[in-house]
Amino acid sequence: MCELLKNIWQYLIDNSGPIQIIIALIALFLAYYGYKKILKQIEISMDQTNLMIRQNNHELKMNALELINRNVENNGEMLYKLPILIEELKEINRKITDVNKNKIIKDNIDKLNSQKESIEETKNTLIRVSKNFTQSSQVKVDNLEEHLNTLYETLISSTHSLSEYNSLVHDINGIKKEEKLI
Repeated sequence: MCELLKNIWQYLIDNSGPIQIIIALIALFLAYYGYKKILKQIEISMDQTNLMIRQNNHELKMNALELINRNVENNGEMLYKLPILIEELKEINRKITDVNKNKIIKDNIDKLNSQKESIEETKNTLIRVSKNFTQSSQVKVDNLEEHLNTLYETLISSTHSLSEYNSLVHDINGIKKEEKLI
């Protein structure tokens, strides 16, 4: 047994160079195999990130379109009610004899007419932004920021118009109560 160990030991000593080369080649192969696995994992991670970005982009577009749709509906409703409100103010104006109140009512009629134009413009801008969102399958980051800024400004304008409209309706109801026209 001792002789066998001596022979093995001597063989290893005599062939240590080739053995080291074989071990180095095995290590190199394992390193290359690990490197390929890491690259595959990076590729999978990048695919998942791209999928998440596309999904978030889609959700953002859907939420923006829903918000645009609600505001277009609100603007359409206001555009429908504004002529009725203007006619109501004209009727009230005919019934009131106080010159100061007549001037206030005429000012409100002018405000409603200008607001009608503003609402129509806002509605058209919202529709244009909606088309921009729906026409592009993948909104680029620069375009997305531009679309969102336009949407933000338009929604602020729409909210302001709605607020003015509700304020005028409240004022008209106050005038009706004051003049006992209700």
